[in-house]
Amino acid sequence: MFLKRQSCRANYRKRLKDERTAETLSYTNELHEALLTKNCKTFWKCWNCKLEKYTKCTQVEGCVDAEVTADQFTQFHLGLRACNDLARAEAIMLLQCQHID
Repeated sequence: MFLKRQSCRANYRKRLKDERTAETLSYTNELHEALLTKNCKTFWKCWNCKLEKYTKCTQVEGCVDAEVTADQFTQFHLGLRACNDLARAEAIMLLQCQHID
């Protein structure tokens, strides 16, 4: 009885491992085929279905208020647009203005 139990248990675990491997190969092949055919819609549909794990964000840096969070994002992204070299920025603006005229 014990040997039969061990045998069944080993078969069960092997089957689980095989199924996980087959699942990985399945979505890898689907993604690969979508890339080969240059079908972006199918690729992203497969990607999102298989790989994306959506989680609802309930707080950002300890804040749960949507308006405050939106302001924090705005300030962060405005900081990314800040220029490091004002002289270079003015030179680029002058070049762009000359091309427009």
